[in-house]
Amino acid sequence: MAWIGPRVWTATKTKSTLERKEENTTYQRLVFPVRQGKQWNGNVYNTFPEKDYSIDSTDVAMTVNNLHFDSVAVVNQYQENNLVKYQYEKEKYARNVGLIFKQRDSLYFSSKSGSLPFNDTVGYRFTQKIISYGKK
Repeated sequence: MAWIGPRVWTATKTKSTLERKEENTTYQRLVFPVRQGKQWNGNVYNTFPEKDYSIDSTDVAMTVNNLHFDSVAVVNQYQENNLVKYQYEKEKYARNVGLIFKQRDSLYFSSKSGSLPFNDTVGYRFTQKIISYGKK
């Protein structure tokens, strides 16, 4: 089956939040002011279970796809790692640019015999990186 991503999405920046709406579902992706250690529920505006986001670092210099950014905030959206599944979600935002990097991994491990080592992995790894930016 072919993968189909969100077809309709919008982004809204308020004085205190950055919100993204994907297929009529709103997620709170970032909060202002951006401060290391700040935490919030990314699903506060939808009916999904609470998901704790946190700002891992701020004002970090970073290069993505040969583009250099002086001030990047790293947002950890979710992480779970155990014998059955590995889930990891992270976004990086550059000051005065916006989203420059997104990673979302969702892998499930199973064994046909019911014992280790695992021989089946199902899921996906998704990475999105900025390729250019600016005004035309």
